[in-house]
Formats: sequence, structure tokens, C-alpha cells
Amino acid sequence: MQKLKQKLLIAGAYTAIAVGTAITPIMAQSLFTNEAAPKTNFTQPSFTRAENFIMTTRQPALALEDAVANPTLIAFDQPRSQFKLEGEDALGQFTFQHDMEKAGTIGELVISYKNAVSVMPEASSLNIKVNGYPVGKFPIASSSEFSPHKFLIPANALVDGTNVVEVRAVQRHRVDCSLEATYELWTEIDFMNSGFLTEDEFVFSDLNSLKMIGRSENGLTDLRLVLPKNSSIGDLNATLPLIQTLSLALGRDDIAVTVSDRSGIGPGIDVYLAAMDRPDFDYPVAANAKHGLSVVQTQDARRVAVVLKAPSIGQATAQLLAGIRGELKPMLDAAIAQEKHLEIKAEAGGVYTLGEAGYTARSFSGRLFRTNFDLVMPADFYPAEYATVDLGLHAATSPGLNPQSQLLVRVNGQIVTSLPMRDTDGEVFEDRRIELPMRAFRPGRNQIEILAELEKASDEACVYSDRDETAPRFILLENTEIRVPQLARISRLPDLSVFAGTAYPYRNDERLNIYAVHADSRTLSAALTMMTKMSIASGAPLNAQVLLGRPDNSDRENKLVIAPRRAFIQSGPNVTDEPLQISHRIKFHDADWLPDLITTASIDSIALPKVTQATPEDLLQAFRHKTQKTATELSTSAVIKQKFDDLSHRFQSWLKYEPAIDEGVTGDVDSRKANLVQTLDDKNNSVVTWLAADTPEDVVRASLVLAEPDIWSKVKGSDVTVDLRSKQISAQLPSSYQVHAFTNKSPSNLRRLAAAWFSDNFIAYIILIVGFFAFFAVWLGRTIPKAGVRTDQE
Repeated sequence: MQKLKQKLLIAGAYTAIAVGTAITPIMAQSLFTNEAAPKTNFTQPSFTRAENFIMTTRQPALALEDAVANPTLIAFDQPRSQFKLEGEDALGQFTFQHDMEKAGTIGELVISYKNAVSVMPEASSLNIKVNGYPVGKFPIASSSEFSPHKFLIPANALVDGTNVVEVRAVQRHRVDCSLEATYELWTEIDFMNSGFLTEDEFVFSDLNSLKMIGRSENGLTDLRLVLPKNSSIGDLNATLPLIQTLSLALGRDDIAVTVSDRSGIGPGIDVYLAAMDRPDFDYPVAANAKHGLSVVQTQDARRVAVVLKAPSIGQATAQLLAGIRGELKPMLDAAIAQEKHLEIKAEAGGVYTLGEAGYTARSFSGRLFRTNFDLVMPADFYPAEYATVDLGLHAATSPGLNPQSQLLVRVNGQIVTSLPMRDTDGEVFEDRRIELPMRAFRPGRNQIEILAELEKASDEACVYSDRDETAPRFILLENTEIRVPQLARISRLPDLSVFAGTAYPYRNDERLNIYAVHADSRTLSAALTMMTKMSIASGAPLNAQVLLGRPDNSDRENKLVIAPRRAFIQSGPNVTDEPLQISHRIKFHDADWLPDLITTASIDSIALPKVTQATPEDLLQAFRHKTQKTATELSTSAVIKQKFDDLSHRFQSWLKYEPAIDEGVTGDVDSRKANLVQTLDDKNNSVVTWLAADTPEDVVRASLVLAEPDIWSKVKGSDVTVDLRSKQISAQLPSSYQVHAFTNKSPSNLRRLAAAWFSDNFIAYIILIVGFFAFFAVWLGRTIPKAGVRTDQE
């Protein structure tokens, strides 16, 4: 019966494509049309005080007395990287938190955007829905600066809690109808000035209201730990459970932590640990706060204070546990259990559908269909060619497509397979199996993109009046499946991709020692930001403590070290015999320091120069490259050998799905850089991860770059170089892996591991096969003569 329903669903979708029909929803209210707005029983608020900062591309710094008087713009929950809509038909899904009792029953949705100059306004539009309710549609026509559009949202379209906003960008090129031109189409939503504008000033009054906090000027959620000037590292360690718990409860993955002796300015959360037995920990903001966790509204309407009040520093953890079991529990449980949009957490042998990940099927009428999702693989997954991840495709194409049409699957930026769609009369794919090579995946987070090239002969004319945009060309159905096979399980390190994806091996119950080589607030800010990223990746607080100095040989725990580059180069990635310094006071700077606010650029470059010391092999390879003769200067045998080596290298790169490196690109050698390096401490059987830069300021810059979710998800290899000027990262894969943990010793896992090892060492596999045949030939040659020959006389 289930298969019959799927067949009927596919047949219905195929019929809709063939006849080119589409259902157009009635739009509620538009600033560009005369369509009637839905009937409501309320009047539109004026919001005149908020108009000034909504109309700009960034919020200016407001005086405290002015900030309180302004209505509140509740920001979207998603990080900055998700606010760019690319292609001919892109769908962005954003959420915001709303409390009707505190923020009112009505308000305005503000969408501020700008687009590529190549987008044609006459044929391009943004379509807005709130909780499935159409609220507006307007042309995409703002290529020079961010333009705001506001839509009145009726009370019956809002819900208490999480509200979902769908922004669909339908974009067409001005002059070019080629498939390549679709990559030039984009619309960016200004995440700083887009969101839900309440009718009145919103007051942060409880823990759940923290979800409505806005983002700071650097585009991150600002979590500021405020400590007295004479605080020690022990005082800071007492706040680590509170910092991690709040980070998890917020449900965001773009949190940056600042350590300071003063409160912050602008959107963000100030965190205080108030201890009644310590006069220096008796903050004015906590004067009227209750014991345990409480929320206090500051003078700045965009900022809030969270106070953990306890009889003493030592009893702070008990007060926090009481809050976790009490008023914080619903918020924390919901945040941890929340499944991210278009994310699949895979397990061995699991079967998942795109619909379960949040994908919504819709007919597509453009030339290049694109959709993507994340597949999070287990931390001890061994990627090799012993099986395949299968994509069970449920889709359909319309008649009239060129026979060159095809479907492509890209894994972590590499195209790994294609499916020709040559039937010009249209095709229906019902559970069509597409094999994705296991080696293309990695432990931790993997980005998978499905593309369909759907050109027609009529596209070559490129006459807009002759285009038929009503006839769909393709549909990808929600019941398309991702089937994960049984996996070979063994953890191999160093691997920063699994560190960023699942916080392995730092997420277990063992102690994590975070070393800050300097006891200044900037180094500690970077340390706490990295700790927060790891706890969010693991989905649980880490058993962490901060120590001062560099690790010594007596420390057998897993370690995260925040250090200047000089300390890293002197001691290398290994530990040192220098004694620990654990009694230093925290050094606060006289003035708050803010890093430069350059918008993060592309991070796919892999040709940036390394700043760590080169090995002799690296220097020899570079020397050979510089002194290599041309083909005309080489002998015939040397040319043949060079060609063979080049082909062998390309084959190895293809076999391992390693991106090619353009050796002609040298990068800016004067650019400031930082390094995230992971190594194994063989003496102590522990993992050491270093974040090193030239100065404490650069360490903070590096932590803020890594705090961007889009960058954090692309961390991989054993050494990641962070370019602090261009906000780019580059990764170096380890020369070899070491086995860190091997717990599954079942025969089936041993068989998969053997198959994986032979796929990685195919020369050994060939030698084994040849050796087997040689042994069989020798055995056969010795056995047959001894058996004798039968004759007719016998």
C-alpha cells in the first residue's frame, strides 16, 4: 500500500509537470501591488521611532535613553551564513521567537535585502510566508544597497514561541540565459536589520526571552562574562558551567564569548556570578536578583544581564543545577532536542528522507536546480571504498529537456557522481539508486548538494518574452532517501573535521584542560569562545577547566592550548617540561577592544601559504618545483617518468577525493594569520589542539572567524590556517593518521576495516592477489605430478 501511495504521488507530480500547472497562493499584503490585505481587527502601529535605524544598513550606536524608547527588532535565529539566497529559485527558512503576552499580538516583519546587479527586477521577486501564511511579495530591485520592506503580520499568523519565515527568491538573469549565468544570481538578506518588529518595547524578563536577543556588530551572538578586576583563574573556572549551559540553551551556533571587567554595549548578554561572601562579586545589577538564575533588563533595551546568585563561589554549581532542573529545563531540553533544518545525524545502517530533514518539494522551472543538506557522520567512521552511501532518488523531469541534461551530486565541494537524464519525453525516477563513494565523506559534518542541469533548446534564444516560466522542468520529492551502510568503526587522528563536527575526542566525561599561555582577558576570551564552540558541537557541557601557562609532561588529559605563535614554535605541538602557573590574576585591558568588522569572505581557498615551519620534505619539493626543467630540456625517459608521476599523483588525488592545489597561487605573504593545529601526544595518549597567532588580539580575531558556523563546518585536516585579513581558511591534510580508539572488535567490523585498509593500500592488495595466484600455481605444479597419470593399461 505504501508503494502504491508513492507511485500515485510521483504520477501526480509528473502529471503536474507535464501540463505545466502551478497553484498560486493569494498573497496577503504587498507594498508593490494593489491586492487586498487580509481582514484584521487591529490598526497598524506607526513604529516611527524605529524607522530611522531600520532604514539604514546597520544599526547606529544609540544613546541608552534613546534605546529604551525604541520598539524592539527581534532578530532571526539563524547565523549570517544562511542569509544569502543563490540561484534561480532559492528558499531560505528563518525563525524568530515571539511572546505575545510580553511583545504584543501584532507587529511588522522587516526584510532588508540587496541583490546582484545581474538580477532582472521585472522577472524576479521575493515571496514571504510566516508560518505558512503568505504575507507579501515584491520585485528584487536593490543592487546598490540594502532596501527594507515591512509587512504587517496579523495576530492569527503568529504563534507563541518559534515562528517560521520562508523567503523564496525567484531570480532571472538580465541578459544571459546560459546555465553558467545562474551562479551569478543572488539576493542577500541583511541579518542585522531584518526580523520581527514588535509594536511596543520588548523587555527581557525571563530565561526564555533570551532567545530574542539580537546580534552584535560582528554578526555573532555576544555572550560577555563580567568579572571583577581582581579575579583569579579560579573565579573564571567557576563560571564555565554557566557559560556552556547558557550557550546550549540559546540554541545558536554563532556564539562568541568575551571576558571583561565591564558590561557590554549593544545587543548581547552580560553574564554575572554574584557571590554574597565576596564583596567584589556583589554587583549592583544583582542587588534585587533572586537566588539562583535570574534575568535583569539593562538600560540598553537591546541588552540583558543574566545573574547566577549564590551564597558563595563554591555553591554556584549547586545553584546552577537547581536552575537546570527548574526554570531552565524546558528551554535547555528544547534547544538540545531541536533538529536543525536540512541536517541529518547519520548512524550506521540508517535510512533517512529529505522530508525528515526539513526539505519541501516544489516544482522547478529554471535551468539549474540546487538543494543541499548536511550529513553528520559518526566520529569513529572510517571513510574508504568498502561500501557506498546510497541516494534513493524520487524525482521527475518534464518533456522537452536537452538530452545533455543530468543530475549531479556534490559532497564536500567535490562532484562525486552524475545521473544522465537523456529522455526528452520526460522521466520518472522511482527509488533510483545513486551510489555515493564512501571515501568522499569524512567523520563529522559533510555538505551534500544535489544539482540538476535542465536546459531546453528555447533557452538559447534568450528572449524574455518567449520564455515559458509557468511550465516546470523538474521536481525532487521529499521521500528521496539517504541510506547509510554499516560502517567501519575506528577513530583516527589528527582530524579537525571530527573535532569541529562532534567535538571528538573532547566530549567525553574526562577532564578537558584548556591552557591559556597568557592570563589576559583577550586570550581567555578566545579560550572560552573555542570551549563554547566545542560544547555546542557535542550537544552537552564539557568537563573543562582553564589553566595558565603551557602544558607539561605530567598532564595526561586532552588539551586545548591558546597561545602566541612564539610559544607554539618553541615547544611545537608537543608538551613541555615548564611548570604550570595557576595563581595568576586575570589582566583586564583599560579599554574594550573590538576586532575589525570586515564581512567574512569565501573560505574555499586552499592555496594560502603556511606560517608554521616547513619540513625538509616540503622544502625539497618546493626546490624541485622551482628548478624543474621544461619538457624540451629533458630526455625522453625523464619526460615519460615525469608524465607517469603526474598521472599517478592525479589518480591518487582522485582516489582519495582530494582537491587539487594550484601551486601558482602564492597568496599575500604579509597577511596576518593564525593556526588551528591538532596533534597526538604519544607519551600521554592524549590529543592536543593549538590555536596560535602572533598576538592576543590576533588570537581573538581567529576565534571570531572560527565562530562563524559556515567556517567552522569546513574545518578539516591536521592544520588549518586562518587568514585574518581576508577571513579565509585553508586546510592541510595529515601525512598519516594514528589510531586513537578501537572499541568495536566484532568480526563484521574487522572485515570492513580490512576491506577499508586494502582500498587505501591498493598496491598491497594487488601484491596479495598476485602472491595468491603464484602460490596456487606453485601448489598446482607440485600436486599434479605427484598424483600420477592414468593409462589404458591400469
